[in-house]
Amino acid sequence: MKLSVLVAATAALAIALPETHHRRHEGHDTEPVTVDNPPHDAGHGHDMGNVTMEPSPASMNGGHHSHGQPILAHPEKLEPQQLAYWTSYDPTNFFNTETPGQSLLTWHIVMVATAWIGVYPIAVMLSSAKSGLYLPVQTVQVALVALGAVFLGLYGSSPEVEKMYPGAIYGKFTVLLLILSMVHYLAAVLTSLAYRDTTPSESDPRQLAEAFQLQPYHRVSDSDSDHTLNGTPSATPSAPQPSKFRISEDGDDAPMSPCQYYGDDECASSSRPQPFEQKMEDKWVSRLMANSHVSSTVDRFGAAAHFVHTYLQGVLLLVAFAYVVCGVVTGSRLGMGHNVFNILAHFIKGGVFTVLGLFTFARYVGVFTDKGWAWNLNQEQVNSVKMLYSRSRANSRGSRRRARSSPPAPAKLTVLSVARAAVCKVFGVLAFLKPQSFTFEFVESALILIYGVPNIFMEHLASKDGHWTPADLQHASIAFMFIGGGLSGVLLESALVRKLLSSKTYPMSFNPFPALTIFWTGILMSQHAQALPLSTAIHTQWGYLLAIGAVFRGLTYMQYFVVYSQALARLDGGAEMNVEQLTLPSRPFTEIVASFCLISGGLVFMQSNRETVEAFVYRGIDSMFTLNVTVGVTSFIMAWELVVLAVKGWAARRK
Repeated sequence: MKLSVLVAATAALAIALPETHHRRHEGHDTEPVTVDNPPHDAGHGHDMGNVTMEPSPASMNGGHHSHGQPILAHPEKLEPQQLAYWTSYDPTNFFNTETPGQSLLTWHIVMVATAWIGVYPIAVMLSSAKSGLYLPVQTVQVALVALGAVFLGLYGSSPEVEKMYPGAIYGKFTVLLLILSMVHYLAAVLTSLAYRDTTPSESDPRQLAEAFQLQPYHRVSDSDSDHTLNGTPSATPSAPQPSKFRISEDGDDAPMSPCQYYGDDECASSSRPQPFEQKMEDKWVSRLMANSHVSSTVDRFGAAAHFVHTYLQGVLLLVAFAYVVCGVVTGSRLGMGHNVFNILAHFIKGGVFTVLGLFTFARYVGVFTDKGWAWNLNQEQVNSVKMLYSRSRANSRGSRRRARSSPPAPAKLTVLSVARAAVCKVFGVLAFLKPQSFTFEFVESALILIYGVPNIFMEHLASKDGHWTPADLQHASIAFMFIGGGLSGVLLESALVRKLLSSKTYPMSFNPFPALTIFWTGILMSQHAQALPLSTAIHTQWGYLLAIGAVFRGLTYMQYFVVYSQALARLDGGAEMNVEQLTLPSRPFTEIVASFCLISGGLVFMQSNRETVEAFVYRGIDSMFTLNVTVGVTSFIMAWELVVLAVKGWAARRK
């Protein structure tokens, strides 16, 4: 989603520079032209007079043009086919051409950037923290999306605008995203009404006690008091805790007093004032729920709205990322005609690596701690470590008794839990894995495998005559590497395969196949020669960036292996250890470098498409410029991601 910042600084900015010299007509595929002895550098040493050839931006001698100057600044240094190509090159786009209602396009860009890059990520974090500020922020975001669609509709109504990019899908994409945004917002409102109507305020222990009707022998799990809402241990796990068993003095079935259960300190804390937005939301919800039509609608569609809101919220992040990319491509007039396949290949693949880098950095910060994806152990893995610890302690004391864990409480069946269990069951059968035990390495391996299968045929879509060329086979071979690497990673995560190979294994994953696949992808593509020297240099840049990121992921595994193997060795020896600390995010510093390389490598990957490189060559922009801008913008992207994630922590503390 943050891709627009980069492309605006590189591809779009470069294309938007003041045009120089001649404009090229529509399309790159023109008829052969006859060049009658054009100005030519004598250093070429051959006569090209009266030669008929296809225009091409590439030099037959592999030479470079002068960096920092437009390609037509020195036409005498160009070969005939280059001169014919560049004199007919058309650099116009929506950013550097005055069209009717140009200010409407500017406002549309401002609305889209603010809504999807600035506001929506913050809204997602507020929703995750269940903050009372979520709905107001989400309302602003939907309003910005609607305004952006209106500005685009007014701007695109001009016939001149339609002629600049015939058949563009950006307008249809805008309508689709507006509909999804409205559905998501409606689901958010219904979910909020249902949640506030059925759930007491979390800041008032009295309401919680009255809602759950605590009985005399009610017991609260110790793990609930030792962990925060996100699954991480509290700051003082060793502090003495009061007994969670309370017995009624009268011996009857009357529920105990909230102050008896929570203690005087907790009851006193309930008098603390709620945040302003919480009071306003409660007041707003109570007024709406007083309406019988609203109340019946919430009762009927509340569960479905919660399901739609939960899953559409994450999907919208990816859809918005694709939407911003589509807007940059359309505004720059890239991917017209047969060039669409080259654009799709580079932007899809580069976008995948960029998104993976953003996820990698989020894992370092501590997101997905409850799943064990923040370089920590999830609760299921901690339970296996506790069992190992209990057995080791029992063996050290010479006891033959086995520690038995109490059976888990039956989970409440909801539409969301049933759907999640069904999906986990399907993937568990396909990958021979237990449900809800997916590691992030399994997710990476599965995505690599799924992407590699169709990529064999996608690489052949750009063929004009239908024949397989050496270039098609070269790209297809990389797809085979993705299939093999992804399948190996999935099998390595299989509980069945691990059980067949060894009866005892680590509860965490040390799976190098995703990193190994990315490493060899970077190494191979860094050696991928292109027609233009600048294109070759840019391919080398993102290839090395991906390879370096994979190397640092390997260093992370080395740290991870040493730390956790030593911890398990101490447990095997019967040593005392606070196992709950293993649920904390370990935050290996090598993941910062890995995420940086993945983000910047993906962004450079997207810039390496043929049309963007030609725009750079036409204006005299070299590979150093693109890499400098990419590195700088990547740093700002990571800084903004930190700010967005910090908003979640702030909202949780404020609540």
